[in-house]
Amino acid sequence: FASSTTHGGSSGVLSTCAIPGLAVSEEEEHFSSLAVAFRSSPIVARAILKSEYIRDAMGDLNDVVGATTVTVGISPRGMELATIGSFGECLLSLPHLPTPEKEDQVFVSLECTPRKLHANSYPLHLLFMG
Repeated sequence: FASSTTHGGSSGVLSTCAIPGLAVSEEEEHFSSLAVAFRSSPIVARAILKSEYIRDAMGDLNDVVGATTVTVGISPRGMELATIGSFGECLLSLPHLPTPEKEDQVFVSLECTPRKLHANSYPLHLLFMG
């Protein structure tokens, strides 16, 4: 998918959006081992954050010189992100604080089944690839 828009004639604003993707046929997707494994496993943790919070967190993680991996933990209390580099480390805690009268400030959605900490480590550069 790619899109461009121009406003204001030749001296206006130009914005471009490109979302890279891989197009596969339905038959290939249905029988691929990765797709089969993904569909046969239950989702144990999922978090959807408001963009300003994840943007700030990604900036903090990216500032750790020499960091190559990030550990992501999701629990009913929120999300934690941690990385260690050559000269420092970064531990970020994003709390999940919904109340009946007030919307959660950080998360749009947070799910954990079972209701415990689910943590995995990933190469740091993958978080910046979208």
